[in-house]
Amino acid sequence: MSKFKLLGLVGLVFLALVASVGYWVLVRRAAPLQTVTIAVPLQVSGGAFFVGQHQHLFASNGIDLQLREFKLGKDALAAMLAGRADLAVVADVPAMLAIARGTDLSIIAVVFSSRTAAALLVRADHGVATVADLKGRSVATVSGTNVEYMLDKMLARHQVERAGIKLTTLTPAAMTGAFLRGEVDAITSWQPDLAQLQLELGPKAVALYEPDMFVYRFLLVGKRTYRPGHPTQLRGVLEALEASAESMRRQPADAIGILGAKLALDKAVLGRFFDAGDYGLVLDQSLLVALDDQTRWAMERSMMPVGPIPNYLDFIDGAPLQAVRPGADRMIPSVPAR
Repeated sequence: MSKFKLLGLVGLVFLALVASVGYWVLVRRAAPLQTVTIAVPLQVSGGAFFVGQHQHLFASNGIDLQLREFKLGKDALAAMLAGRADLAVVADVPAMLAIARGTDLSIIAVVFSSRTAAALLVRADHGVATVADLKGRSVATVSGTNVEYMLDKMLARHQVERAGIKLTTLTPAAMTGAFLRGEVDAITSWQPDLAQLQLELGPKAVALYEPDMFVYRFLLVGKRTYRPGHPTQLRGVLEALEASAESMRRQPADAIGILGAKLALDKAVLGRFFDAGDYGLVLDQSLLVALDDQTRWAMERSMMPVGPIPNYLDFIDGAPLQAVRPGADRMIPSVPAR
């Protein structure tokens, strides 16, 4: 075959591929959008949904996204379980508690994981500079959440007995108000509240992190009955989230602008802690390790009866993620006997 004929054949193949891709794009755009209602926390953990919706990435993947916003992920989960949403974004601890208590839940993907989006915020002007300084001090947290789990992990590491602090469980609004007024010495906090409190209090507030010990992780979950009848919707949602995460990595300034407006937070403040690498889709073994440890913690705290730890693999559905992002499901097929 001559060089010119070979080039011609390559050109024809290329044109055929372009035509095929163009055809499917047109078909997708012409098809009616599939409505999916997702309950999300109004936090940085919901960033990929907010950016993706703003940039019409869900619509371009065939999804008419309806967001129901909540202060906490556990409230988003409750809304989904009550039938007010198809899917929910929730932290790993509330998801673990729901599963361990018998809720028929399916974990579809980790959509956000950060080592710096949550912290123990202390009042430096009260003489608190380290976790060890909390002995005998007042601390507030939100019960049944991953930040309460974080607090206990930090106390244990620094050999501070939980009984040795004056612990109060409050709503997020009451907790931040008490901290601002100086009524408590420390609180568990997360973004964007964490940045806002530091902005308002300046050097009076210091954030303490344990990045090697705690991951602030959020999951996309649904009822087990959802996937069999909605494979197209799940694929569209995951494709849009993947595109959103990629957009955030390529154009972080745009993402900061969108999130800043959504969270009512100054872009300069948001830019100090925004990390596009916190967004992306994955299912890996670290999730199983965390769920097991959180279950033991919940039993010790009498949040649930003492008993066998559930096999959380039974509640992880990696098929939708694997179809969109092959290799992102890195779960080991079996777990060690407990």
